[in-house]
Amino acid sequence: MKLFEVAFQNPRIDTDVELYFKAQGKYIVQNNCIFFEPQSKINFGTYFNSLSIGKYLQYTKVKEFYINYDIIGSGIIKVFYSYKDKLTDKIITKLLQHISFDCKRRDELSCKIPTKYNNAIEGMIYFQIEASKKGCNLYGASYEADIEGDVEDIKLAINVCTYKREHLVMENINYLENYISKNNLDIKMFIIDNGQTLKCRTSNIVNIIPNKNSGGSGGFRRGMIEIVASNSEYTHILIMDDDTIMDGYILNKLNTFLQILKPEFKEIWLGGSMLYLEKTYLQFDAGGQERGRRFLLKVDFFDQTSSHVYLTTSATTSLLLCLWEELV
Repeated sequence: MKLFEVAFQNPRIDTDVELYFKAQGKYIVQNNCIFFEPQSKINFGTYFNSLSIGKYLQYTKVKEFYINYDIIGSGIIKVFYSYKDKLTDKIITKLLQHISFDCKRRDELSCKIPTKYNNAIEGMIYFQIEASKKGCNLYGASYEADIEGDVEDIKLAINVCTYKREHLVMENINYLENYISKNNLDIKMFIIDNGQTLKCRTSNIVNIIPNKNSGGSGGFRRGMIEIVASNSEYTHILIMDDDTIMDGYILNKLNTFLQILKPEFKEIWLGGSMLYLEKTYLQFDAGGQERGRRFLLKVDFFDQTSSHVYLTTSATTSLLLCLWEELV
């Protein structure tokens, strides 16, 4: 089962490329493909493209992990496991695999991650590709897994509240509607229009609902009421602000994660991390918690292009209690 695809930089989101991969040497990204110049090297041990092996082992029914590569050319693939040592606060990195490849034609390689690392409680799995003197092209890669037990049926609704911010919410509606349709996802958006200024249109993906100006909490509450009343048997609701800039692949990743949760974690609330819009390499919230009437941020402006930072924050972010469910 595919857990998630490796993401190349999304042109819609003006993020630092080092949130996706770190390169040594020349390369070109074009048509969702990375063209490696001869002897160049790209490391995918990054914020978006590492596999949080500890969280998958703790919360899901994953039994074995694999990495699939859609590639042509020749070179070396190295797979690493990195974690932060709690005693020394240093990052420990271990080489798991060293694979030579020489693909005359575009081919798919599937490599199993050694099982002796399947007892990890935290840390990240990731890979690095080193092109030979001939170079190579990477058309895609994904983390996959064998699942122990049944895969659950998940039906996701997106709940957005807005008030007279058409330029923001319409950009999100158009992008997500296109992404959901293109990827054939069973997801519907419920847009609660507190300003009653959006053009009312309903499709099989988008439902715009005029509402009195009841504020953010009232708007989201109306959205949840409408979702439940729709009789479409939604299992989960994603609550999202109208100005959140989301990479659509997160929807695939979230949907799969929910499908394979262990029975004891079926009722958990998931909260995503948020990046600072003006400086998108900075994370200013991950796993925020509500205590009484106070909302507490989990982290504050961490540079996620730093390997030490993203390994540290990923290890300490809880999945169990989050008020916001926004994913950037």
